[in-house]
Amino acid sequence: MPGRSTTHASNGCLSVLVALGAVLGGCDAGAPERNTNRTFGGPIASSSTPLVLSETKLFVTDDLSWPILAVPNWISESRAGIFAVSDGADQDVKLYDGRGKRVGTVGRAGQGPGEFENLQVATFFRDSLVGYDGGADSLSVFDAGGAFVRAATIDEAPHASPWLLRAVDDSLFLAVTTLQGGFARNLLALLEPSGACCLSAMLDREAYLGRDPYLLQWTSIEGDARSGHVYGAVDDSLFVFDYGGTRVAGERFPTEWMPISVKETLRRNRGRPQRSDGSWIFHGHTRPLEVVALDSGRVAIQFHRYDADVGVDRVEGGRIGVMTLDGSGGIAVVGMFEASGALLGRDSRGRPLIVGYGESTGSYTVSVLEFSAAPDHMDEKRGGR
Repeated sequence: MPGRSTTHASNGCLSVLVALGAVLGGCDAGAPERNTNRTFGGPIASSSTPLVLSETKLFVTDDLSWPILAVPNWISESRAGIFAVSDGADQDVKLYDGRGKRVGTVGRAGQGPGEFENLQVATFFRDSLVGYDGGADSLSVFDAGGAFVRAATIDEAPHASPWLLRAVDDSLFLAVTTLQGGFARNLLALLEPSGACCLSAMLDREAYLGRDPYLLQWTSIEGDARSGHVYGAVDDSLFVFDYGGTRVAGERFPTEWMPISVKETLRRNRGRPQRSDGSWIFHGHTRPLEVVALDSGRVAIQFHRYDADVGVDRVEGGRIGVMTLDGSGGIAVVGMFEASGALLGRDSRGRPLIVGYGESTGSYTVSVLEFSAAPDHMDEKRGGR
């Protein structure tokens, strides 16, 4: 596996940090500062006991007379039990209560204050709702009532601009950059909104993938963080870092989840993405397209098959694998599940959320992915074996 990546941030990461501090510094006026004297590397699961994964439906969206939810790309839940779904088609954030009733809309398409050109993700952060616009390289912050508060543009775009920002543990942000570009840079950077402490960078692009343009074009980078650990999926492997940027584990995905890597697929065709007949070698290729960090060293990864004709519709569903840090420097597989929809976030309790198509046209089902002990291990606990 590749060696440990640098823990020093690039100028681009620093620019993002400054922007975050400027935007969010005043959003929680009077709120106490988070403890910046963190111990890097939070709690690690000491058991890799197999788990049974299942879906429990929370609600079906009911948009009433509003424009319906079109292309959901992320979902999060507020402390008050409101679910925010960022809509990549309408360029807004649609809000639902715990029964699925539409209760509001935040933002809209455009280039003005509180508007989005390419809304990549929206998420609750403390008492605010934050939307990241990948088209304008900017952050927009809305208050709890959905009113626009302020925005900031990330400097040195496009080189410094991440393709998404994720709220982490209600006190940090994780910036995930793209693989494409003209120079090497760190792919994951952990940022603190106040501008203090814990700035760390992970997954140096050249160290992990080199400079092959086709490899960079066809490889996806997915990342998330929670409870002291940052998870990054690159090609056929998962890498785990602590909040200081030190790599603590790395492991290839099981072949039943991802049969072949992008790198190997290219090698077998002498480095070319197309065959002599013009067909794409990546048609049918399975790769990770979402990572959601959980508690106790666990992480959920969803895999999808690429269709060269129509691309990928994540909402149609796909295999979700759950892995965990095993407490001894390794990563273990603890569960696998064929989900009915897309893995698109977590609720206020840290559980993975799945968004799938509803039975009626224009509706979506929001479910939570739950875990229980495998029957054999339940018998062992009861003394049956």
